[in-house]
Amino acid sequence: MPVSSDDELFVGPERELLEPFVRDPTNEEAQRTYLAYLDADDPRRAAVLRAHLRLVAAAGTPGITGLHDELDRQVETLGGPRITWWYIVRGRTGVRNCGVARAEPPTVRFAFHCPRTWESLDATADPELRHCQDCQEQVFRCHTVSEVAARARAGQCVFVPAEIEDAATAKGTSGFLGRPDPLMRWAYTVFDGRE
Repeated sequence: MPVSSDDELFVGPERELLEPFVRDPTNEEAQRTYLAYLDADDPRRAAVLRAHLRLVAAAGTPGITGLHDELDRQVETLGGPRITWWYIVRGRTGVRNCGVARAEPPTVRFAFHCPRTWESLDATADPELRHCQDCQEQVFRCHTVSEVAARARAGQCVFVPAEIEDAATAKGTSGFLGRPDPLMRWAYTVFDGRE
């Protein structure tokens, strides 16, 4: 999701600080600079970003469920256009059921924000399959919601194109009041055996 020039959150100095962070969320200088700005401008968003960065840094270690819960609590404090900000910052890598979070419950593993993108994974002889250096797993490109669910239930890492993820998460959050987490709702659907 690109940073929109029409959005009131992304004008002036914030836009200049947010764009490098969105381009490369692993850039520690971009993290520090953007967090310093948020500390002064919007401490609630700074707290969300710190919780997110703690979760990403802990990837691959047991017990990240507590960090995921902390992030969820922080996101719940956001409102209005800040939710749009969160989805931009979190990014859309498209990698689901990340092997880095294999020690977690299936729903947490499925919704875990993998820091890798399809493009950053190692290509293989099969154009529908990539290899991840972080978790040493194969990542399968999926073409349907059913394929995503079947591969996730089998414990495989999957790449989900945006149009499939959008359709699945919209279906899972329609009719809800409040701020449902679309990825977690989809995860519960997948692991309850429904699609």
